[in-house]
Amino acid sequence: MIRIVLILLVVLFHAIQLNAQKDKHIDKKKSHKEDSPQAESAQILSGPNISIYFTHYYPYCGGAAPDESQMNNFQPLCNTPFLLMNLITNTDTLVKTDSTGRLNLNLAPGKYGIKELYKDIPFDEFYQKYNIGADMYTQNMGKECYQDWWSRLMLEFVITDETTTIQLEASTSDACFTGNNPCLIYTGPYPP
Repeated sequence: MIRIVLILLVVLFHAIQLNAQKDKHIDKKKSHKEDSPQAESAQILSGPNISIYFTHYYPYCGGAAPDESQMNNFQPLCNTPFLLMNLITNTDTLVKTDSTGRLNLNLAPGKYGIKELYKDIPFDEFYQKYNIGADMYTQNMGKECYQDWWSRLMLEFVITDETTTIQLEASTSDACFTGNNPCLIYTGPYPP
């Protein structure tokens, strides 16, 4: 009886492994087209000709003496959505990094840009949301700075052919006590 149970467990385990491998294979074949109804506009083809590795930098903001990992604290932006912008046709496509922070695409020749998804709102709404004002230790750089931040692309690149694979890296960052807002400058003291 114990032998039969063990055999059934082994068969069940192998069936689960085969199913997991099948799911991984299907996921790899899925196109980024599923992420957005506008995916055709960027002409995403099969097989990557551009690979972009996205990271986010978290600064050391004082306190105990930092070690090397605290000074170079770059973390991959895993499963993070971005806007892929075709800068010639002025069309956007929603894309998403994989579980390692990498975005692999095969794009038709053209000029493209990557923009953070939180900037995909009208400027007035963006300004109202992110202009939190200044305080005793924070200097606000003004509306022109917010306009520049809102319109700035994270990355811009050109695809000249579909056979050469381009490797790029892009990074976002925080600043101590102001987060990702480049229009706020912290002028106060740091923790000892």
